[in-house]
Amino acid sequence: MCFLCFTCEQQRNQLTIQVTNLQVDFDNLNARYEEESEAAASLRSQLQKAITDYVQLKSRYDKDVISKQEELEDLRLAETMLLPLWLVSPSTLFIITGAIDVATIAREPVL
Repeated sequence: MCFLCFTCEQQRNQLTIQVTNLQVDFDNLNARYEEESEAAASLRSQLQKAITDYVQLKSRYDKDVISKQEELEDLRLAETMLLPLWLVSPSTLFIITGAIDVATIAREPVL
């Protein structure tokens, strides 16, 4: 065997080892990529679910807030309307609010 053949054989063995190492590295990186892709898909799914839940809760609570604001506005309006009536006559306040029945209205004079 000549020197050149021996050198070629050494180079071929080194290249074979390098190819084997590169194949192992590729397999490891490919496995890691697949794991991270699955994790990313899971996170995207969780994020989408969280966004959907947020939108539903926001919609429900926005409706509740609007309802409560309307109730509060109605109470404020009633308060502004009833305050002067209270100063006029307590029985008038009861008549307007429906707190007394018709028989009571007939017995009490309204100012």
